Amino acid sequence: MILALVASLVSSAYAQAPAGSGLDAHGFHLAAHDADLRDPLVVQRPGAFQAQSWFAGGVLEYAAQPLVFAVPDGTITELDNIVAANLSAGYAPVDRLRLDLAVPLFLYGEGVDGALGAGLGDVRATGMVQLVRPDDQSSGGLGTAIVGNLDLPTGRPEAWLGQTTLAGGLTLAVTWEQERLTVSGMAGSQLRPNTKIEERPAPTKGGDAFTWGGSVGYLVSDSAGLTAEVHGEVAVDDDVRSAIGVPAEVVLSMRNVREDGGFLTAGIGTGLTRGAGASPLRLIVGGGFGKVGEKGPGDMDGDGIDDYADKCPATPETVNGFLDEDGCRDEPASIEFRAIRPNGDIAQDATIVVEGPVERTGTGSVTLDGADVQPNTPWLGTASVGSCIKGVKDASVGSWGGAVVVDIPMSVRRDGTVRVEAVDPDGNPVPGVMVRFRSSEQACAPESFDGITDGVGEVEVGPGSHFAFVSAEGYSIHQETFALEEGGKHVIRAVLKPALAKLDTTDTGAKVIRILEKVYFDTGNATIQERSFELLDQVASVIRANDIQSLEVAGHTDSQGADASNLALSQARADAVKAYLVGKGIDAGVLAAMGYGETRPIADNKTTDGRAANRRVEFNVVEPTPAPAPEPAPE
Repeated sequence: MILALVASLVSSAYAQAPAGSGLDAHGFHLAAHDADLRDPLVVQRPGAFQAQSWFAGGVLEYAAQPLVFAVPDGTITELDNIVAANLSAGYAPVDRLRLDLAVPLFLYGEGVDGALGAGLGDVRATGMVQLVRPDDQSSGGLGTAIVGNLDLPTGRPEAWLGQTTLAGGLTLAVTWEQERLTVSGMAGSQLRPNTKIEERPAPTKGGDAFTWGGSVGYLVSDSAGLTAEVHGEVAVDDDVRSAIGVPAEVVLSMRNVREDGGFLTAGIGTGLTRGAGASPLRLIVGGGFGKVGEKGPGDMDGDGIDDYADKCPATPETVNGFLDEDGCRDEPASIEFRAIRPNGDIAQDATIVVEGPVERTGTGSVTLDGADVQPNTPWLGTASVGSCIKGVKDASVGSWGGAVVVDIPMSVRRDGTVRVEAVDPDGNPVPGVMVRFRSSEQACAPESFDGITDGVGEVEVGPGSHFAFVSAEGYSIHQETFALEEGGKHVIRAVLKPALAKLDTTDTGAKVIRILEKVYFDTGNATIQERSFELLDQVASVIRANDIQSLEVAGHTDSQGADASNLALSQARADAVKAYLVGKGIDAGVLAAMGYGETRPIADNKTTDGRAANRRVEFNVVEPTPAPAPEPAPE
């Protein structure tokens, strides 16, 4: 049908065409559109149209002063107040080929002699062959095409509204689409038979010209798009170019589509130059109807979902098993909960529990996707390391899905309270009290706490088993084991007696547990007298409080008696002290009992006081032996 119409128009044009070369000063040629709301009106855009697509429509146009000639006395407006109905139709027999036809019907116009009356303009037949297709109308990409056009001399050359000979053009069109944005451009040539200058009714367009154009389109919503475009041409012939100028025009337009496939178009344009065909003011309004592919006129984006039920009628559905019925480009939803340490690293040892419609547990991170993750469903992620390092975060995904990463910042949570009350045996507050904690999970308690005033203070401690040491300079160490539940409270009442043992450093730098009393034994044997029990209890507390890993219990005697007997007695007494300390909970592997007999006196054995001083027990801290330095590698 289109070919028959074109043949009929060509025959009619040749029958009525006068001699010479005419000038089409209308300057407006509708480009086909492919149901994309970002399509420009004039600039060719090779969008991703589909086979069996078609459209039919038109716009009513008003153009002011499209043709003004400069004369010595001023200007002559040869053409003004054009009102035209620009009709267009197009069809895509296959994916990469589209044919369309544009027919301008002039309803009114004014020339130098008054009203021009109604008539037909030059009909333009166009064919677009796509070389590269954009991926689709949503994710986009690069598109290129070759566009050819044939202009039929069906207009009125005597009224500057048509040419008298066939003309044609070849254009390269490119576009780049990304989400809601598209940028397009075209460049080509318009070929018209040349005539000699003396045969032209000067000034006349005549001859060949370079054509160009560019546009930017934006999808404002799923049913509306905005486009800004600029187009023009440059005559090859210098005489023609100086006579009619270099026309260029900018047009802003908007297109809106209805659920049934109908569309409305409105625009406004103005000339960037005063070249022939560039109107200082051009107003455009119109509409039409279209069908995309084989899906029917109610499916603008061609995804098989009728526009009335399609939440995104200009965006094709992504069929991936997630919300495939809403017609939108939704992705499978996923939520990843990650446990994050305070330094920002993922805590690979953290246990994560995610609660929602289903429950998932993992280490370091937990990912939920597929059918488990429904839109707008709340999820709660809890990350923990032990009892006290925890974090909580909630999240959900929207109706369009996609990947959501939720960081769960973890921190130390101590929600229990320990109250410390430290007094001396007379009930007076002890100054300078320090509390140290050893816990089943060390993060659940501070390593030490000194915020005690007038013998009383409180510190936050997490749940678990705790060993507390309460000490002050010059006093014994109070030790206490307790368990605390989450949010619980415990009170430590410490009665600190004068210290009988303390960790000290000798003049040589060696560490010892210095005792302020002697360890008393029954005469001539290794039985510890009861009056030394409190002293040894304090020694055990010092070992635990300072986490001593190796301690020598050294036994010594005076010089009275046989050397062998003294050595055996000193060993027996050291063994007895070790056994007592083990009975108080000190690991036997920490203690080494060693008897030295009379070999290491510290006083004169000839006096009573000297022999008493030499009969003693010492507690020497054994420092770990440093690892030997590695031998240098052979050269």
